Amino acid sequence: MGMLAASVFSFMLMILSMLIQLGLFLIRHFEVTNSLLASILVQLLTINIDINSTFRLVR
Repeated sequence: MGMLAASVFSFMLMILSMLIQLGLFLIRHFEVTNSLLASILVQLLTINIDINSTFRLVR
């Protein structure tokens, strides 16, 4: 049972590592992706703040 848990955990770490590497590659090589990721991050950070959506989109 321990071997199965260890292999599942290592598989999950491998998937997480690949996703992080893909994200870093996109951030380094594509300027459009940079601005898109920044706008998504701002949307996520300000979604619970009581401001209207027009301000969030302009910002």
